[in-house]
This record gives sequence, structure tokens and C-alpha cells, in this order.
Amino acid sequence: MLTEVIPELSCPIVLFTYYNPILKNGVRNFMAKIKQAGVHGLVVPDLPLEETTLLRSEATMHNIELVLK
Repeated sequence: MLTEVIPELSCPIVLFTYYNPILKNGVRNFMAKIKQAGVHGLVVPDLPLEETTLLRSEATMHNIELVLK
């Protein structure tokens, strides 16, 4: 759905999601998919700060801004 809408928008897209869907898809796979769709930022409110290493690393590699709280 995002791939259809994003080209028509003139503002950056930030995706709000909980950590479970990210884990189910795999962090690397999830980041690659949302970057390909055109997402610029990601909000993950339920991820404890102590467990952010992999998510931060993948977000940085895909040039996605990460907001945890």
C-alpha cells in the first residue's frame, strides 16, 4: 500500500509500528522493505532502549531515522 501512496506525497513518511512485526519479518528484511517503499523514518514505541543495537544499526545502514520513544 505504501508503494502506491508515497510517490504522490511531497513530505517524508514516518512509519509507526510495534517491535513484534519487525521481529516477525526479520530486522534486516523489514528495513529493506520499508526503505524500498520510500519510508524515511520509523517510530517503535515499545522497544526497550537496552535492545536497540540491531535496530539502530539497520536503520542507519538504510538511512532511516529511528524514533524509539
